[in-house]
Amino acid sequence: MINANYPVDGDWPSQTGRAVMVDRVGVSITWAPTLVKRIRALAENRSVDLVWASAWCPVADKLEDLWDLPKLVRAWTHPMSPTTLRVYKWRAWQEAQASPRPVIWTDDECAEEIDNHDRELLGIRPATSTGLTRPDMNRIEQFIDRYTPDLSKETR
Repeated sequence: MINANYPVDGDWPSQTGRAVMVDRVGVSITWAPTLVKRIRALAENRSVDLVWASAWCPVADKLEDLWDLPKLVRAWTHPMSPTTLRVYKWRAWQEAQASPRPVIWTDDECAEEIDNHDRELLGIRPATSTGLTRPDMNRIEQFIDRYTPDLSKETR
């Protein structure tokens, strides 16, 4: 979660902030470096496909550069209204569920809390105010470990 207002119980104690230029306007964002490090480890795992499916899609390259992430797939690339964004998120979620591969979906609006071993589906709906927590990331990494035991545990 980008710009979570209230980290839970110091879950990510070292938050960083910076202005990012979006459409010639500086947008102030905050994030937890430890969380980004764990996400980077997932992005670098060749068994995992990370996909942007958020309002940040049109400017995801700025965040990838800032956080030293590889270029990730985007569910869409054009800006949209909040109502249209929700429709696109639901479409992306439906498409993800139809995939034959194991799927993890995290979203503060559209994800459902699911841990379905039979269907190989994990859904996490973090609170908008806090974003992903360490227990959320642990669940994500444990889910991935079920299907890709070669995932590096160095960042945990």
